[in-house]
Amino acid sequence: MIAKYSAGEVLENLAKLHGMLHPDGRVNYAALAQRTNIPTPTVSRIHRGSKKWALRGPTIQKLIDAFGITYEQAMGFEPVGKANRNRKLAPTAPESNMLRKCRMLDVSDQEDIAQLVEFKLSIKTGLVVA
Repeated sequence: MIAKYSAGEVLENLAKLHGMLHPDGRVNYAALAQRTNIPTPTVSRIHRGSKKWALRGPTIQKLIDAFGITYEQAMGFEPVGKANRNRKLAPTAPESNMLRKCRMLDVSDQEDIAQLVEFKLSIKTGLVVA
C-alpha cells in the first residue's frame, strides 16, 4: 500500500484540525510536541520532510494515542478528517499530573475547580453571557 499523504502532511493536517497553528498559519511545533510527547526538533524534522525522520513505530503510536487516529491515518494511507476533531484527546503529562492531584481533593473542591475550568473555557470560546 502506498501512502497518499507524507508524514509532514499528516502532521500539518492534525495541527490544522486541532488548532495548533501560529496566527500566521505556520504549524506550531511546540504545541504538537506537547500534545504528542514527541520532541519539538523531531516534529519539525518530520514536518519538513527529512527522510531520516520518517514516522517510525513509537512516533506513530504517540500520534495515534494523542489524536485518536487510526494507524492508516498516521501512516498517510487515509486522510485525517474532521471526524477525528471530536475525539477526546489524551491528556499531556502535566495535565495528567494535575488530574491526579485533583482526584485527591474533597468532592466539593473538585466541583469548584470544574466550575472554574468550565468558566474559563466558556470565556475562551466566547460563549459567556455577561
